[in-house]
Amino acid sequence: MERRRFLEYTGWALAGGGLVWVVSRFVRPQPVTDLSRRITVCSANELPGGAALHLPELNIHVLHGDSGLYALSGRCSHLGCSVLKQPEGFSCPCHGGRFDQLGQPTAGPPTRPLTWVKLTIGADHTIVLHLDQQVEPGTIVRA
Repeated sequence: MERRRFLEYTGWALAGGGLVWVVSRFVRPQPVTDLSRRITVCSANELPGGAALHLPELNIHVLHGDSGLYALSGRCSHLGCSVLKQPEGFSCPCHGGRFDQLGQPTAGPPTRPLTWVKLTIGADHTIVLHLDQQVEPGTIVRA
């Protein structure tokens, strides 16, 4: 084989391998980041019924629904993009995914719900997020 042909094939193989790696990064769902701490958000009295609080530094949404308080990850279950709070739920600007108020997918490519983050009410009636723990969807804490 000629040297020029060998270098050409090698270049194409490296470029193809790099392309496969880049595409595979976007095709695989991204895991929730490793969060290993607890954080006090605010007093439960400061979050009235129907209110939503977005914590952008953690990308978590704390919501006070009809049944109580719960926290959802702000990362889309499809490819990990940040979801935006909408009046009817959440939307993912990357691929058009939509979720209801409880994080269940309603439209677009996501097939799994948003991740639920453990939330408790402290002794002083503060909302505490356990960032290193996930809970089953539908786990709502009464305020």
